[in-house]
Amino acid sequence: MTDKILIAESEPTVATFLKKIVEYDKANNLEADIALDGKSFMSFIKKEEYAMILIDMAFGNINVIDFISKYSSAKPLVPIITTSANIDINVALTALRTGAYDFVSKPFTADTMLLVIKNAHEKRQLLQDKEQLNMDIQMVNDELTNANEIITHQKEQINVSLTNVLSEIERIKELSTTLSSIKSTDTTINLIHDKVQELYSPNAAEILIFDEKKKVYIVKKEYNPDKEFTAGTVINENQFKHIVSNNAISIEKSIKHAEESNTVYLPLSMGKLNVGIMILDLKSKYCSEYARHFMDMLQHLVTISITNSKFLEESRRSYLESLIAFLLLEEKIHKGIKHHSEIVSSISIKIGRIVKLSEDDMRTLQYASLLHLLGLTSIPAEMFTYENYLSEEKGPIIKNAIVGGADILTPIAYLESTQKVIRMIYENFDGSGIPTGAAGDNIPYASRIIRVAGEYLAMSNRFKMGRTDIEKRMNDGKGTLYDPKIVDLMYEVIKKS
Repeated sequence: MTDKILIAESEPTVATFLKKIVEYDKANNLEADIALDGKSFMSFIKKEEYAMILIDMAFGNINVIDFISKYSSAKPLVPIITTSANIDINVALTALRTGAYDFVSKPFTADTMLLVIKNAHEKRQLLQDKEQLNMDIQMVNDELTNANEIITHQKEQINVSLTNVLSEIERIKELSTTLSSIKSTDTTINLIHDKVQELYSPNAAEILIFDEKKKVYIVKKEYNPDKEFTAGTVINENQFKHIVSNNAISIEKSIKHAEESNTVYLPLSMGKLNVGIMILDLKSKYCSEYARHFMDMLQHLVTISITNSKFLEESRRSYLESLIAFLLLEEKIHKGIKHHSEIVSSISIKIGRIVKLSEDDMRTLQYASLLHLLGLTSIPAEMFTYENYLSEEKGPIIKNAIVGGADILTPIAYLESTQKVIRMIYENFDGSGIPTGAAGDNIPYASRIIRVAGEYLAMSNRFKMGRTDIEKRMNDGKGTLYDPKIVDLMYEVIKKS
């Protein structure tokens, strides 16, 4: 099915250029309509259902901000990409805050716009998949509810079967509890594999993930005493074509030739989305007629969990792309600041791993270290110097600007913890800092790490101070400005870099 994009651009040349960009990549299966004025734009909006809208902020006589607010509320799955020849951060943030997916300044290259369109289209498809996943999750919940009602109704008549059924419910429930929170794909696969081992004690078990681009299955996790399939093994999709064609569970003779056992093939798919296959060689009691229902539940639960983890990873990739956009904004005002922030992030992450921050805290540390100097966009580039940074008059202005950078991120909900870390970067370890006077462990670990790494690298790379002078200042600040432990860890990390 072809998705359509509406281009709202008063300049015919630019509109034609955008249409060529949209329709260039045939794999995206996109077509474009062009509206050169407000009247034709509203006519298109009434007649067609669009997958995306590209609109210039100064288009026709339309209040673009008002349109974005109303249209994004009515059609949240339709991304709106705004363009403008005037680079104004307040206009860009207002557009994003009211519901726009992205803001692209003019002039732009075909590659830049093609990437933005591709990401927006992928995000739309992911959101549509998420809706489908939610429906599938509800279906699993309904099946569990129905199963429980059936079991309750027949309790007195099937005592022996009931014991087995309850046992299967507990297995599914235990696996469901283990997978209740969304984690990375590798972590989710490991949890599924280990829990299935614990609950079913299979003779063999493999989880294969389908690579859509290469059209192959890759063994991601396996328990196979004879090592027919080791982790990393690549298998052509045709080998399992007969199994995945109807998305039905297949129970066959044991591939391990074990007595009273069967091999169960669980296709992991949602509609046309092929996630992979789970292969279990199980005792026959787990493959009986009554147990088939629970195998269905296991199939859905594993599929949903792995798909959700993939969706999470795709979302995080989109988040990182958003962070890069902020870094490019910083770079326009302060040359070299993007590279500087990336180095600070690299050092900070290494320190975070040493102190064993949690996965969520590491992600916050990564985002905050990349964006910790976003607030510098509010002051002139020439003001950010060593002399000004340490002066009683201009130093507080610079630091308050950096701390104030957290406010720029306020409209972006997923960066809430990142905002807190940036806001508390200048809390001194002894409690004499800004803005709250927090001290010691009451300062977020990420804030303490970024303060140490950021100032060290700023003095070294931006202010061009000598190493001896830098280390003297850092050592003098131990216990007052800086967390002493982090200062020592930073020296270790830099020495190994």
